[in-house]
Amino acid sequence: MRLISIDKVHFGHVLYGNIFNMEGQCLFTAGLKLESHVLDRLVAMKFKHLLISDAPDMGVDAKPLISEGLRLAALKMMHKIFRSLRGNTDVATAPDLDMKAVFETCNAMVDEIAMSQRGRVIDIPTVKSPEDLGA
Repeated sequence: MRLISIDKVHFGHVLYGNIFNMEGQCLFTAGLKLESHVLDRLVAMKFKHLLISDAPDMGVDAKPLISEGLRLAALKMMHKIFRSLRGNTDVATAPDLDMKAVFETCNAMVDEIAMSQRGRVIDIPTVKSPEDLGA
């Protein structure tokens, strides 16, 4: 697998992982052979880079740091945050923003990463609540 600039992608490259929109719908599936209409759509969607498969990847199953389900939940959460803030940086003016849900999603990501890296030394600060941040 390689991360390459979208302007370096050529027809025949194979997409390494699924691509989702901000609502969590799968737009393109892993293993898709990239053709002009797909690349045109990705460029129109402002993608800058893609993960592509290489011949040596065949038979290698790289395990992502977080599950696809959690990744989608985090993506939806980010989309909701951006919609709530709408260019405003003051969280207090976004009453529909559920900070508890944000912290829970972040904690779930940290937990999954830590659990997937068992046996390895990893330096992840444990932040479980706003109080831990001194907030």
